Amino acid sequence: MGFTLLVRDSLCEFTVKERNIEFKAVLAYEPKK
Repeated sequence: MGFTLLVRDSLCEFTVKERNIEFKAVLAYEPKK
């Protein structure tokens, strides 16, 4: 059970990081329009 919790936590963290990178990319791209 602890293993699944650990995996779920890192997956969640990964998703958050992915969204953050996406967000930063959008912010960096917007002004250049």
